[in-house]
Amino acid sequence: MEFTAAASASQLTSQFAAQQFRHADTDHARSAVLSEINVLEQFELATNEMTYRGQLGYAYARLGTIEESAKHPDAARQAFLQARSWFKRGFGHDLTDDQMKEALKRMDRVFDQL
Repeated sequence: MEFTAAASASQLTSQFAAQQFRHADTDHARSAVLSEINVLEQFELATNEMTYRGQLGYAYARLGTIEESAKHPDAARQAFLQARSWFKRGFGHDLTDDQMKEALKRMDRVFDQL
């Protein structure tokens, strides 16, 4: 994917959502991730690029983690199902909830070092 305004916008929303996930309360983290998902879904729909599918997988996994911590098991389960679907479309992989959470942790550690 070439560097475009869309790529920049998606990166900014993803970084903001990750920051909110690590440092904000549940409601703010959820709101940031839902905004990220909205932006990414619009870009994926407009461009049909695989990059956005993977990012959506991570965003929904993050939402699932937020919902778990908020003790909303049905919402968490739904978010992880969406994450699994996006990862399958983007990477062709079937991942468990634990594998998605671990991938999200690894990705966050990398971004923390930047």
